[in-house]
Amino acid sequence: MKLPKILAAVLFMAACTVKLPAQTNVYNPDRLFTAEELKNDFRYLVDSLTKNHSGLYRYTPRPAFQRFIDSLYNSINKPETAMDFYNVITLLNAKICNGHTMFLPSDEATAYYNSQCRFLPFYIKIIRGRLYVNMNCSSDTTIAEGAEILSLNGTSTKNILQYLMARQIRDGFNTTYPAWILDNYFKEYYGFSFGHPGAFSVSYRVPGWSVKTSTVRALPKDSIKYYQAIKYANRLTANKVGKGITLEVNKLQECAILTVKSCENDMLQSVYRQNFKTSIDSAFVQIQHTKAKSLVLDLRDNQGGDFENGQLLLSYLLGKPFQLLLQGDATAVVQPLANRFAGKLYVLVNGGSFSNTGIVCARLAYYKRGVFIGEETGGNNSYISGFLNDGQSITLPATNITCATPNTSFLIRDDVPNKGHGTMPQYIVTPSIVDIINNNDIVKKFAVRLALKKGQ
Repeated sequence: MKLPKILAAVLFMAACTVKLPAQTNVYNPDRLFTAEELKNDFRYLVDSLTKNHSGLYRYTPRPAFQRFIDSLYNSINKPETAMDFYNVITLLNAKICNGHTMFLPSDEATAYYNSQCRFLPFYIKIIRGRLYVNMNCSSDTTIAEGAEILSLNGTSTKNILQYLMARQIRDGFNTTYPAWILDNYFKEYYGFSFGHPGAFSVSYRVPGWSVKTSTVRALPKDSIKYYQAIKYANRLTANKVGKGITLEVNKLQECAILTVKSCENDMLQSVYRQNFKTSIDSAFVQIQHTKAKSLVLDLRDNQGGDFENGQLLLSYLLGKPFQLLLQGDATAVVQPLANRFAGKLYVLVNGGSFSNTGIVCARLAYYKRGVFIGEETGGNNSYISGFLNDGQSITLPATNITCATPNTSFLIRDDVPNKGHGTMPQYIVTPSIVDIINNNDIVKKFAVRLALKKGQ
């Protein structure tokens, strides 16, 4: 199973600056659609979901789901913009509870916002429901990294996060994945729901200080990227060539650390210039050669990808024949490899461990292989509704909002009830904002200490 094009696109388009041709004016953010146009779009959407979605009522029984649909439909009673309507239909995410169901503004809207609008020039981090400045990507240094943002333009961050989280995608009742998405794309989703002001009145607090308020000028995306590159070059290593799959081995400590940032072939090739099979095969040859007794497998922020890559990774970690999935695609029995790693395994996970990566984690847990460290995975550990052949994608007739609808369900585990959550770590380790700013990876350090202690 690959990420469908519409779903994979959100991982890139939110971070990109898209230039519209100068002579083209294809999107008007202030255009009002009649209530009847919006109702027609809504009916079209619900009809598509009902006909094509493979897990529509998994978490909300059909009668309750229908009542919710009716309430949303009845709330459409006046002319509104496409983004007003978008903020209505995205409330379905918390009822469908499927991380592969995605609503996106039209391509024209996305291009317009990315090229014509200004954004909050901060990268943020959500920690225990609080909002912190991770990177200040502007020339104004008044608000430093690590400051806790208390409100934006008079709206408390508690209310902002509550509003955005209620509309964000998720698998089951998981909250780590929607929080992970907002960590990475807060400025975009804030703009979807609260607009694009020219400036932000920011109420904030730094430890030891009283609450302060400053005005921060909004910036276009290319300016934000410019300041990020010159101010935080030492922290921007995620997408460097050859860094998608990496191996560290400490021969003296006999502990190896394998980081896998993606299981998606196209992304590995286009972003990191790596081949999954070649890189993984090479890594495990090195692990075997060094005779490492412990392996730390870092799957944080890995959004998934191709099923065969999940099977290959598991074939190096499991000691008996296995299935990646119990029902659906990729149910073939796979044999473990002769040079598999049989030592102690520690798996680092977070809310970005999603889709096929969530499946790999669930299967490791199913076979009782490995100690999980970090936070709950983003993907559900029992069922997942995903895509074969890119699934079903529709465009709403009036607003041009797009919707990706999963067309296939996959059974991952049948030994535990589906509680609507991902794989839970045995050790929950949460970095502080200071750790994040200082590149202090306390999750990895915890795992290495645990590996060395267990190896004694």
